[in-house]
Amino acid sequence: MRTIPALNESGHRVRRATTVMETYGRAVGSPAARLTHRPVLEESATRLILDLLHWLTAHGLDPDDILDRAQTHFESGSEIA
Repeated sequence: MRTIPALNESGHRVRRATTVMETYGRAVGSPAARLTHRPVLEESATRLILDLLHWLTAHGLDPDDILDRAQTHFESGSEIA
């Protein structure tokens, strides 16, 4: 069962992810104002994850391994040291 961290515990992660999404949007030419629309958010997140998967592979890392690790931390609500 997934533990949902309290907003005050995960708030810094949401703020950090917002900064990443806004920066990524500028890098690929998507206006930040459009990041308020759900379809744009979904597409932007998908493209960012895709680029990260390519980056991991280019650096000799196993994307599936990293995704599994991230999912495990997400579901447990644990912090990565």
